[in-house]
Amino acid sequence: MPASVDRIMADLRREVQKYALVDEPSAQSEGEAGSIALLRRTQWVSSHLPLGWPVMTGNPWQRGILYTKKVVRRLLRWYINPIVDQQNQYNKAATDLIADQHKKLVAMQERFVELEEDLEDARRAIETLQRQVATLRDR
Repeated sequence: MPASVDRIMADLRREVQKYALVDEPSAQSEGEAGSIALLRRTQWVSSHLPLGWPVMTGNPWQRGILYTKKVVRRLLRWYINPIVDQQNQYNKAATDLIADQHKKLVAMQERFVELEEDLEDARRAIETLQRQVATLRDR
């Protein structure tokens, strides 16, 4: 049973990757977190896939219902597609914004580390100067 489940999951992953907006390797750009890459892979919504995808299942009655839904979906394409397009535009904008904010956060974290190192260097320099002043006073 587990081998068949693994095979089914592998088949599903291949099918999902066929319809993905961004391929997995290119989504993981330099400095981009895995969660943002996942967000990029799932930002696109398809208006057709959910109905009977990847294969029609069930008895003939259930398949007839699925085919009827597909026909109705095709007839309502003029109404549904603009909504799906708007959702895809919003998802892209939100994903781009999140990725941009993540880049800025990473840059700020790196700058913070640099500033902490500079502060530590300044503290060491101050201690050295204080020791030199104390030595000059003692003379």
